[in-house]
Amino acid sequence: MKKNRYAKLLLGFIGIVSLVGCSNLSSEKKEIPESTTVSQITETTIFETETTSESKIQENNETSESMGAIIEIETTVPPKLLQGYLFEVDGVLMGMHEDAVHVLPALGDADNYYETPSCAFLGMDRQYTYSGYMITTYEENGREYLYDIYFLDETISTPEGIRIGSKEEEMIAAYGEGYIEDFGMYTYVKEQSKLQFLVVDGIVTSIDYTALTN
Repeated sequence: MKKNRYAKLLLGFIGIVSLVGCSNLSSEKKEIPESTTVSQITETTIFETETTSESKIQENNETSESMGAIIEIETTVPPKLLQGYLFEVDGVLMGMHEDAVHVLPALGDADNYYETPSCAFLGMDRQYTYSGYMITTYEENGREYLYDIYFLDETISTPEGIRIGSKEEEMIAAYGEGYIEDFGMYTYVKEQSKLQFLVVDGIVTSIDYTALTN
């Protein structure tokens, strides 16, 4: 009986110690300042939020700058070239290898339009027929450039006053003796262009501006 009594006392004592231990653990946990923990969490959250916001702002700025550069590239129009032999019609002055953006919109809608895959360039060759002349363009890097201007009748003339029906001596007086003649075809070369006149029986029967390529 005494042993049982001692055993019960021992178990009770152990239980009391265990309770005291749990109580101490609980009190130790409660001793951590809650305000400090919340403050640390708040500061960490604010820091992460500020860092994320700064990162997003920087990314947005970089994206805006990139988009601005793309838009600038896409909307930039090369300067007007105007080199070689020039042709003028309806107040529009143009030369070979000219960017078509300077020419076609000013001329308005063509009477006829035709396109075909180019044999000499990458992309398409396009033909625009207007009253009295026809313009052919070539494509390079996604842009159109003037390649050929061919006179269809006598209603138009070169800036120097030569048209289909002009006399051979008038042509030579206007352009000089610096031509190459081959079976009645008179070719004048200037910069990256050539101007050709076909002369039959002393009369100009064909006029053609053509771009020279390497």
